[in-house]
Formats: sequence, structure tokens, C-alpha cells
Amino acid sequence: MGYADQIIFTLNEKEFEGYIEKVYENSFLVIALNSDKEFDEKYHGKLIVRKSDCRLLEASH
Repeated sequence: MGYADQIIFTLNEKEFEGYIEKVYENSFLVIALNSDKEFDEKYHGKLIVRKSDCRLLEASH
């Protein structure tokens, strides 16, 4: 997985879709695409997610 890949990630036992904005050693900076109001208020649409909590939905390349 890498920059701009579309992923599904798990947060608080809910699944969200998003894409990778930046890659770190053990995590990604993710932009959420299907967030809810509570998610947006808490994270403003961006958050750091462990790589182990993500799976590839669609590669950008």
C-alpha cells in the first residue's frame, strides 16, 4: 500500500473508506471518504491509522 491508494480501515469496530495521504513506518495518514458526523467532529476527516488496521481497496497505480 502506498500514497493515494484507496483503503478500508477499522476504527472503534467500524469500517471506513479512505485514501492514503502519507506513508509512515508503521502507519498511514488517511483521508476518510465515508465518515459520519461524529467522526468528522473528532478527526476533521484525517487521522493516523496503523497499517495492520487497513486493507487495500484499490491501488492508485
